[in-house]
Amino acid sequence: MALSLSSSLFGQENKPVALDLAPDMRDNASSGIAYLKGKQLALELLKEGYTVEDFSIAAMQKGFAEALSLKDSTVKHADFQVAVSLAKAKLQERELKLAKVNVEASKAWLVENAKKEGVKETASGLQYKAVKKLELNDSDKIEPEAENVRYFITYQSANKDGVVFEQSPAKKLVGVGENLLPGLAEALDLMAIGDHWQLYMKSELAYGGRRVGAALEPGSIVIMDVVLAAIKAQ
Repeated sequence: MALSLSSSLFGQENKPVALDLAPDMRDNASSGIAYLKGKQLALELLKEGYTVEDFSIAAMQKGFAEALSLKDSTVKHADFQVAVSLAKAKLQERELKLAKVNVEASKAWLVENAKKEGVKETASGLQYKAVKKLELNDSDKIEPEAENVRYFITYQSANKDGVVFEQSPAKKLVGVGENLLPGLAEALDLMAIGDHWQLYMKSELAYGGRRVGAALEPGSIVIMDVVLAAIKAQ
C-alpha cells in the first residue's frame, strides 16, 4: 500500500494493463453489456406503460449505434418531436381505455372481496380487514419528520395480484399527515395505535387513473397493509 501511494504521489501511477481476451470472450462481453443496457431501458419504458409493440427495434438499434459512434443523426430533430408527440398521444389514449376496463373489473372484485370473513366496508367504499397486530420493537426508528406530520406508520402497497410496488423502509416508521391517498387518510382516522389493517382501495380512493410503474395499471385496486405505530400529539 505504501509503495502504491508513494508512486502515485510522484506521478508514477501504474498504467492500465490490456486484457488478453479470447475472441469469444470479447463477443460475450459485447453481447452482455448490450443486453443489460437494453433491458434497463425497457424496464424504464414499461413503468410509463409502453410495450414492445410501440417501438421499432431496428430503429432503436440504429439510433444506439449512431449515438455511440458520435455520428450525425439520420433523423431530423423536427421528426423526433412529431414522433414523441404521437407516441405520447397513443399511450395516453390506451391508458384511458385501460383505466375504464380496470375500474369495471375492480367493481366485481370488490363485491366478492366484501363477502370474505373479517372484511368491512365504509360509506365511501373503502374496504378493510383487521390483521394480527405486529410487534414494534426498539429497532424501529422514526424517519426524519416532515412538516404537518400526524401519524407514524409502516406500510406496503400491492396490486390485486399481490405484486408489491411500494413499501416503507425496513424497521423505520414513516411520518405522514397531508397529501395522503384518500383511502389511507380515511383508514388512519379510524385506526387505533398498534392496529394493523389491510386496506382494499378502489381507484377513486387510491391513484385514480394514474399508473404507478409497471405493477399498477391506471384504474386499479390498491391493497395496502398499514400499521399505525404512533400519533403525534396536537
